[in-house]
Amino acid sequence: MFDKGFQMIPNQVMTQMGMGKHQPKNTGMSKQNNNIGMNLAQQGMNMAGNMIGGMMGQGKQQPMSKNMNTTQQSSNKGMNNNNNQGYGMPQMGMQQPMGMAQQGMNIMGGMMGQVDPMAMARFNALDADHSGSITVEEIQKAYQQFKFSAQSAKLLLQAVSDKTFIDAQTFPIFDQYIMSFFNVFMQCSIGQPTIQAPQVQQAVMMLNFKVEQSTLTDLIQKYDADKNGLEFGEFMSICAYLLITYKLMTKFDQKKAGVLTLDMNSLQALCLMFI
Repeated sequence: MFDKGFQMIPNQVMTQMGMGKHQPKNTGMSKQNNNIGMNLAQQGMNMAGNMIGGMMGQGKQQPMSKNMNTTQQSSNKGMNNNNNQGYGMPQMGMQQPMGMAQQGMNIMGGMMGQVDPMAMARFNALDADHSGSITVEEIQKAYQQFKFSAQSAKLLLQAVSDKTFIDAQTFPIFDQYIMSFFNVFMQCSIGQPTIQAPQVQQAVMMLNFKVEQSTLTDLIQKYDADKNGLEFGEFMSICAYLLITYKLMTKFDQKKAGVLTLDMNSLQALCLMFI
């Protein structure tokens, strides 16, 4: 029942968003069009959250406590601050299907506020043996309709935790990133199963990742193994990789100058992230 419910989500979201024939995206999208896309995406993700909550017996999802305009203003303020540091920070304000940002989420350091009860209910459903942890392989199966690999899930886990498994603290952050990446992918793909380089560039900008064009091109070539455009799982791998680089900058760039100065111990710790 749980897996079947997840399989329904993408189709329901696409229906809600009015997905039709693919049209080229303008990377210089006007503010008005962007707001329309954000509102459509929010409707779709609210539907997804309501469906999941219904499956788990949690009832209808409560509306977000802050409107999209307030969220966008906060995100823009955060974007400016991070640009001053020399590197960008992924934007979570635009994508809040479970309302976690209002609960005080520290993106790299876990939850500082109360844990979302809907996320906890989903975690408990996945933790069938009540061990307090679930593997990335179990996550992959639970989100199977999103079609990401265990390796993609592992990369995302490395970005949000130093553990090799997902626990009750990690899961809400992990879950929100997946839903956020999926939200943006759906906006940029316009219902198509893949996105091309221009749409990838637009998507990472919407998530407020700061990355050079040449680096993004290399990442696309690395993760688009079949060279037919990025599927969601491949796009998720790129996002997870960029999150890892941000995590490393946060950890080792103590002066927030956008430059790493490493001793041998730091270099060895850094390299462990990519083994």
